[in-house]
Amino acid sequence: MENKLTNYAPWPNQLRLVSHRLLAMVALLFIVFYLMQGYYIRPAYDDLYFISLVQQKGFWGSMHEMYFHWSGRWTGFALYFLFLKLANGFTSFHLVAFVYYVATMAVFVFSVFNILKNIFIYLKVELDRALILIYSILFIACFYFFTFQNIEVWGWVCGNVFYLQSVVLLSAGIALIMNNKRKLIHNLLLCLSFVFVGGNNEIASLITGLLLVSVIVWLGYQSKFKIPVLKNIPIFKGLLIALFSLCISSVISFSAPGNIERRGEHQTSTQVNQDSSSSILMTNVVIQKKTYVAIGLAALFLILGKRLQRLRSIKIDKRIIRKSILICGVLIFLSLLVLYLFSFLLIDAVLPLRAYTFTSLILAVFFCLIFLYVGYIIVLTYQVLAIIIEVVLPFAVVVLLTTHTYKQYGLTSNYAITYDKTIKTINEEVLNQRKEKLRLNRLPDAGTLLTIDLKDTDLTMKPLEAILGVKFGIEIIEP
Repeated sequence: MENKLTNYAPWPNQLRLVSHRLLAMVALLFIVFYLMQGYYIRPAYDDLYFISLVQQKGFWGSMHEMYFHWSGRWTGFALYFLFLKLANGFTSFHLVAFVYYVATMAVFVFSVFNILKNIFIYLKVELDRALILIYSILFIACFYFFTFQNIEVWGWVCGNVFYLQSVVLLSAGIALIMNNKRKLIHNLLLCLSFVFVGGNNEIASLITGLLLVSVIVWLGYQSKFKIPVLKNIPIFKGLLIALFSLCISSVISFSAPGNIERRGEHQTSTQVNQDSSSSILMTNVVIQKKTYVAIGLAALFLILGKRLQRLRSIKIDKRIIRKSILICGVLIFLSLLVLYLFSFLLIDAVLPLRAYTFTSLILAVFFCLIFLYVGYIIVLTYQVLAIIIEVVLPFAVVVLLTTHTYKQYGLTSNYAITYDKTIKTINEEVLNQRKEKLRLNRLPDAGTLLTIDLKDTDLTMKPLEAILGVKFGIEIIEP
């Protein structure tokens, strides 16, 4: 039964247009913020080590080193090392990074757009393509702010490749499965998407495999496991291609000799990871302001719910939305269970927060669905309530994102400029064959980008010296 708040007058078209434009502004602001990150991102920590590794051993030598001595994430390393090879050290890193970020967002938006479009086609709902595009971006923005460790996942090239890229190509694969008019090229892209997911991240591989098997079993149960009936289900073939591709790639990944050495490395640092995981998780989820921004973005789906409610020609079964919310809750639990079992049984160590990226994604879906459902069932009669939901709410999010983007522009741009000057200074002193110790200022706050600590000898200075050929000492001046 619909929850009536009061007696509602028709919504003026002018104010509805204002609401639409405010939503578009939110989407545009997030894209600007994201591209700003991609433009100002610089190598940090593992990036430096892998840059030096690629310089020393080349692409194939680096792939061999990782697979046999560290990790079986073969598809992720292939993409990452290709990136570093094209970047040629520090020479073109920021340019290649920017192109990579643009391409990643383009694939992500296109994939989410097609998923939403196919869902609305299934529900027999006709929505403007521009509105679907806006909400595709709003969902990605919501996911960004829900990401537990968004700096390491979104603001660090290494973390981006191994964690965010799995989500991006998984969404691309899901969009391809939902496409009923797949051609040979679509099946090839579907195969490549799940090959990448299976070989890029163990957690994403396990959770994705569990989801695919569950959907296939459910379809089998619905059709009473009759092969002729299953063949007539449009998505069944796509699911089989996805599962086969994922399994082959995952087997290659999990059977890597380097996984054993990596497991030993993690066991030596369990206590450090435990301290960071237990305390930082609480800070990221509950205390940090970005969580409230995430909820604000999810709340914009109230407006979409209201618009679906106003479409008199269709009637969406509310049970579908309720079941979807319940499924998301189950998926959150299963993703946490997979993380726990993987940590306990396979590596015997507490996982870093970036490993919870898939859980963050489901959490974003969960909150967006809840607000969508609330918007769909409530009936507003006081005009002021409609204005608050459809105008004041998106305006408040516009203000939040504008403030956030402006602040981060100041931090990230200053960090990137100082970073480049520091690298240039070191390079010049190398060319001048400097012998005495070089004194450098500490790098400033990088905002939402992962920064480096020049005082960190092992993770920063040693690979930096190997990349630039430094033969003199470096001392960091504290501000």
